[in-house]
Amino acid sequence: PTVVRLQLLVPPETAQEGTVAGKSGTPGPLAAGSPYTITVRAMDLYNNLTPDTRSVRLTASDGQAHGLTELGVVGALG
Repeated sequence: PTVVRLQLLVPPETAQEGTVAGKSGTPGPLAAGSPYTITVRAMDLYNNLTPDTRSVRLTASDGQAHGLTELGVVGALG
C-alpha cells in the first residue's frame, strides 16, 4: 500500500482502520500542564495503517509546551 496521508490522534481519539473517518472520538479536553500522547500514523487511501519510515517534528507556539521532539511515524510492519 502507498501512504497518502498522515493521521493525527489526540486523546481520547482512537484509530478506526478501513472507515471513512479513519478515527473515532473528539479531541480533548486536554489540561494545561498535563502530559499526553499524540500519535501520528501513516495511512493508505482507505485509512489502513501503512508501512512508513519517515519522522515528524511537532512544534507548539505555547511557551509552556515541553517534550516535543522528532519522532517516528507509526506504521505497520511489512
